[in-house]
Amino acid sequence: MAGWTPWDGCYAAGDGCKYCFFYGLHSKRHGQNAIVRADDEAFYAPLDKQKYQSGDIVGVCFSSDFLISEADEWRKEAWNIIKQRPDLIFRFLTKRIDRFPVSLPDDWGDGYENVEIGCGVENQETADYRLPLYLSYPIKNKWIVCVPLIDQVDLTPYLHGVDMVSVGGEWGCEAREFNFDWAIDIREQCINAGVTFGFGRTGQRFRKDGVLHKVSPFRKKQALTDLGIDNISVYVKSDMEKVLSERKIDITAQSEKAFLLAFDKAINDLGYDFGCVIGSGSIHFPLMINYVKNGTHNSPAARVYISEGRVAVKLLLKKITPHFGYIKSASDSIKGVFTSHHGDCAACLNKCRTQSKYTIDGHFIQKCNLSRKLDPSLNKLPDYMDLFMEFFSETADMEQVSPTTSQ
Repeated sequence: MAGWTPWDGCYAAGDGCKYCFFYGLHSKRHGQNAIVRADDEAFYAPLDKQKYQSGDIVGVCFSSDFLISEADEWRKEAWNIIKQRPDLIFRFLTKRIDRFPVSLPDDWGDGYENVEIGCGVENQETADYRLPLYLSYPIKNKWIVCVPLIDQVDLTPYLHGVDMVSVGGEWGCEAREFNFDWAIDIREQCINAGVTFGFGRTGQRFRKDGVLHKVSPFRKKQALTDLGIDNISVYVKSDMEKVLSERKIDITAQSEKAFLLAFDKAINDLGYDFGCVIGSGSIHFPLMINYVKNGTHNSPAARVYISEGRVAVKLLLKKITPHFGYIKSASDSIKGVFTSHHGDCAACLNKCRTQSKYTIDGHFIQKCNLSRKLDPSLNKLPDYMDLFMEFFSETADMEQVSPTTSQ
């Protein structure tokens, strides 16, 4: 996920902020409450199409709150930047959802397709205050974030129209206890409501089966495995047919529609789904869908562009070098993914942040990005899914540590 910090600085908006890792009592930034606008280079960064490439998910205001009142004047221009990049998905979390109506651009309407807004709640009091407001507002993509969760919460009245609920504990030397029973309770609420549930952080003081575990912040992921709770997330599959119907998109090329639906099912079976990660693509493809690992906010592994006329399906392959043995001995269908002219370097030669160079069957190839377009042929789909697994199995994920490749 790319990041964008148009302004910096924050202060507490509720009990969940007490031990914030940025500005909490024991953080390095404690007391730095001034809200400061970024310089122009950082503020307008998303307009740089080399740094922020089409389809990127952009996390906004990691060290602030997009709806904080001190940024009201700057936010007007920030909305304008977001509107100029409909091919990016801007995602932000807020604990100030009550400021939503006074923070909108004039043309918000029912919401921007490329904006995801998460509402943070930490206990029943904040849930009962923030979530009725949140659900009443016109927001296309909604998810509830119970991180850090500091008490048991009943979300049952607030799950209608929500895409996902994320739950987790608190980190820091003074972190408050997180009880696993709270997570299981919300998980059951989500199952009953047909809403995706994600759990990925125990917090530093984690109680399970009556035992209090002190978890090292350097072993966050390993702790989930050690405690036997790494597979409790629940995923509600997105419905591609429903999306096409709701958006009134009738793909006239029936062979491409058949490929899209088959690809969607195949990648779902491998644990990837688009959930609420839907945005605008371009003037040629008004709908863009990103597939990410279920229950995560990881960078996309595949992307689909859809118009009434046609479909473009791409795999976003990060590091090619470790897989050359596989590619060179693969079928022609798989080799064709890497030898086609899609993505060949042109005007951005030697400037693109994801430039890749390699040789296959004696042909030197240099491309300006790492997305690989697939030929929408049902006969080739088994080969394409084999290629996907080569790059995105757990072993491959560990190998892909750099977005640039050369050979």
